Amino acid sequence: MHPGVRRVAATVELRQAEWEAHNADQYDRTGPLWVALGDSSVVGVGASSIERTATMVVYRNLLAADGRPWRLINLGRYGAKLDEVTRTQLTRLYDWGPPALVTVGAGANDVVWSRGTAATVGAFGRLLDGLPPGTVVGTVPAGWFGKGLRINDWLRQQARHRDLRVAEVGVLPQWRSQVADDGFHPNDDGYRFIADGVMAALGIADPAD
Repeated sequence: MHPGVRRVAATVELRQAEWEAHNADQYDRTGPLWVALGDSSVVGVGASSIERTATMVVYRNLLAADGRPWRLINLGRYGAKLDEVTRTQLTRLYDWGPPALVTVGAGANDVVWSRGTAATVGAFGRLLDGLPPGTVVGTVPAGWFGKGLRINDWLRQQARHRDLRVAEVGVLPQWRSQVADDGFHPNDDGYRFIADGVMAALGIADPAD
């Protein structure tokens, strides 16, 4: 295994455990609820700390911009594909009451590692079917032969019909400097780009970070 891949892989369990501890701290709090669904991009694998993950950067800025005591439950899982997000995360969406905000960062594993375009669109459609209006859904990486770019065009069209919001986060503009040592996951700079895209979709114009 390449040393860079090994270094990033070694952080997976740590980052997942950090989010589980964060979630447990949020369960009994009051305030508007944000539920984050998705894959390792939502967990923040590749970031130097949980504080530098896109999800936590958005959370801090949401608290600063809104002023209310938002709760964040992060259900993201490393390696999750679209069908797994639908099956194991979407089904828990209302476990803590009606969410005021839902975000989804998923599809990269389907685009990069498996599935043809039609199968990925089908899986994405099943996920979108269960999302409430106003959900923020992130775009996906370009993948081989621009497969992800075609899916992103479809996603933008679906968002208009379904009253969803799209965060333009799938294609890192400075890929070489925004990717972690494994050559796949974002690094701190990449997650900052993703956070900025989510905040733009939320209309957070003056971030605290």
